[in-house]
Amino acid sequence: MTFEEEIYFSRNHEWKSIDLNKPLELVAKFDDRVRTIYLDQASMLLNNDNSFYNSFSAGVILFSAIEWVGGFLTKHNGFKNKLDEFLKYSNDYTALELNEREQLSKKITECFRNGIIHNGRVKDACQFDYNFDEKVFASKEDFLIVNTKPLHDLVVTVLNHYIEILNKDELILQQFLDRFKTEFDVELKRLV
Repeated sequence: MTFEEEIYFSRNHEWKSIDLNKPLELVAKFDDRVRTIYLDQASMLLNNDNSFYNSFSAGVILFSAIEWVGGFLTKHNGFKNKLDEFLKYSNDYTALELNEREQLSKKITECFRNGIIHNGRVKDACQFDYNFDEKVFASKEDFLIVNTKPLHDLVVTVLNHYIEILNKDELILQQFLDRFKTEFDVELKRLV
């Protein structure tokens, strides 16, 4: 993201302000990046007169946030593993039997994430919807609906918890720093 001649890490912080020697400051800037680039944008889509029609666009942004933040939450590759880290915070998901949870996260990955990335659409008659219920997802037969308003709330909850842990746990903070260095290797060499 650039504004005039500056290159920004988030809406409020330039890349040149990133200092790996100040890890808690970096955590705050990471938090700002996720909120300003992903969550605030999804929130704008979900909190206006066209919220129902914006559910797809908001869903795309939220799945991007899950993809990116999830890379910090798990060492395992693949979107499904990242998604599972988020779904652990959903009571509706954890109330399911293990095999049902596995099938659900596979279906979300295939129909939503892979459909959006590979086909530019949600596949297999699945869809995003907006706050039709307070649940993150609903399914009937083979149809699956992901509810973007509760999905947004879930991403916020997971992010809040992760930031809280980063501010308290030195080991998790070091893992975050290692992942950050790997994730932004090129940017750190060129922009800081």
